[in-house]
Amino acid sequence: MLLGMERVLVEDFFADGSTDARVYSPSKRRFTARHRELLEQRERPSSSWAESALSACLRRLASSVLTESWGVGVVDAWTEGDETFCVVYRWKDFGSTLGLRRVRPTQPQVGEATDAQWWGRDVADFDIGEPLGTVAKRLRPGADGISWWGSPGEQTPVEPT
Repeated sequence: MLLGMERVLVEDFFADGSTDARVYSPSKRRFTARHRELLEQRERPSSSWAESALSACLRRLASSVLTESWGVGVVDAWTEGDETFCVVYRWKDFGSTLGLRRVRPTQPQVGEATDAQWWGRDVADFDIGEPLGTVAKRLRPGADGISWWGSPGEQTPVEPT
């Protein structure tokens, strides 16, 4: 949801049915209504690499206990063509809205797979589900108030209408 140029995260859903958004923990995940909608939209398998990777990423963010994905609030997500996906989110310890854009790897590093499901889960656990660390110093501000990282390209991503 946009308010002026700033995205507002409406946190209105928790697995136990409560509406208290002040405290997050592994047993009380940050889980937005928009995240739930995105998961429902992607229930069926897709032949697109980007859609498959994004679907795996969103499912993993909703359930992973490997990292701190319980502190992620998904604001929105979409694909760009067949090889790129974007996730806009809020991180529990970061004051602004973040965006991650990932492009299918063409030359995987050692130990890295190109399988869409594996890649999507890996992005959820080790990109979105982890604190930013030094990445916070390299964020690229977008015109819509989102701070982008990953593979933002020459122009920062813009949500499709």
